[in-house]
Amino acid sequence: MSIDNTDSVFDAPAPVTAPRALPFEFRGSGSEYFRIWIVNLLLTIVTVGIYSAWAKVRRLRYFHGSTSLEGHAFDYHAEPVAILIGRLITVGGYALFLLAGQINPLLNLIVVPLLLVGLPWVILRSRRFHLRMTSWRGLRFGFHGDYKGAFKAYILWWLAATFTAGILFPVFLQRRLTYLLGNSAYGSQRAGYDVAIKQFYAFYGWFILKALGVLILAAVVCGALVATTGSGAMGSAPVSGTLAAVFFVAGLLVAGIYQAGQLNLAFGNLTIGPHRIESTLSGPGLAALLLTNALLIVITLGLYSPWAKVRLIRYQLAHLHVIATGDLGDFTASATADDSKALGDEISDFFDVDFGI
Repeated sequence: MSIDNTDSVFDAPAPVTAPRALPFEFRGSGSEYFRIWIVNLLLTIVTVGIYSAWAKVRRLRYFHGSTSLEGHAFDYHAEPVAILIGRLITVGGYALFLLAGQINPLLNLIVVPLLLVGLPWVILRSRRFHLRMTSWRGLRFGFHGDYKGAFKAYILWWLAATFTAGILFPVFLQRRLTYLLGNSAYGSQRAGYDVAIKQFYAFYGWFILKALGVLILAAVVCGALVATTGSGAMGSAPVSGTLAAVFFVAGLLVAGIYQAGQLNLAFGNLTIGPHRIESTLSGPGLAALLLTNALLIVITLGLYSPWAKVRLIRYQLAHLHVIATGDLGDFTASATADDSKALGDEISDFFDVDFGI
């Protein structure tokens, strides 16, 4: 009796595509951005800050358009007037707070709680606006967070961290990142961010140990310098300048370690559909870049700032990858399927204030 295996080929499972690392590419240059930066600066000064909204749009359109993934550049679609309205509302609220304190300090008992209630709304609208104005391959990003989540993440957990003398600060950061990143979306595809609180405590524990080590080393170097030159030379300009430089470098190293670790913890645990993000920033490497940028900005009296910005973004993107499972074109097509209603609902929103990760 023979067995027919003619259908076995058709019954075989489809081959599984191995995950592959797709780098972000940045093609901007300092000289190109300098021309945008200097015009933005001059027009912002001449218009007493009003042009800053148009300056921000020009800046973000340049950096988005210079950043690409798998050959496709990002786009930024915001209009300056929407940003200007958001900023005017923010400035008006802050002016009201200052005015109330000048009229009667007791009014702050009313204004401060109102600001605490209003801040989550500002964060929610700002995050929604920023992501909605960003697109890749013609499909916009989105944000599905609500006011209740923003109030818990930014107010309640911040108060808890404050009243526990910082003990709950890692929890506050975990809740904040979970709200910002976990509610993000690309089209109809929701992002995922699921990091245990113990990872944040581990990060801050190691950071505190490293920061203490850097500061102790800086103190030892300064002590050796004082012992070599004599305590009488403490007030001299060269010695004082050297001591300040040592602690300045130590501060930048600590800042680099913190920023690199926080960004790795944030973006290194972000998923969108079957794909995930990988961040491999180095603390000492980032600190070295911050140090050289700072020195060159001082030496050039600020004119190096555009090159410094480009160097920083290029370095960060060079250590950021998408670990893709499957074809991103198919993923974009599936993310587009259910996105038509969301785009129409949210595209009219305005409010743009910078709230960093």
